[in-house]
Amino acid sequence: MTVLDSSLWIDFFRGGSHRETVLSLLRSAGEVLVPTVCLSEVPRFIERTLTSADALRAATAMRAQTVVDLTADLAVQSARIGLKHRLPLADSIIYATARMYDAGLWTMDTDFQGFPEVVYFD
Repeated sequence: MTVLDSSLWIDFFRGGSHRETVLSLLRSAGEVLVPTVCLSEVPRFIERTLTSADALRAATAMRAQTVVDLTADLAVQSARIGLKHRLPLADSIIYATARMYDAGLWTMDTDFQGFPEVVYFD
């Protein structure tokens, strides 16, 4: 299982330098988990920088994966992780989701550099 951080989703939908890597992952990596916070962040960013139609396409593509809701248990775990690692709220939810499901986290976010089970892309 893999969690894609919002940064990689955005790169993917904007045709960035890691688009092919993400496409390959989506085709072959098994289950890709999408924290609901990513489902909020990514279309919002895409609509702000591209178009509302692009944002809708992004949300639809993300929802085709396994969406992980923010439950009470996940929220409490993300609070602990956020405090421990000094992460912003969204990042703490994303990392807690990966940890809760024993999934790797793929990201371009420097906040996660050096974290266990994180694949970081420049």
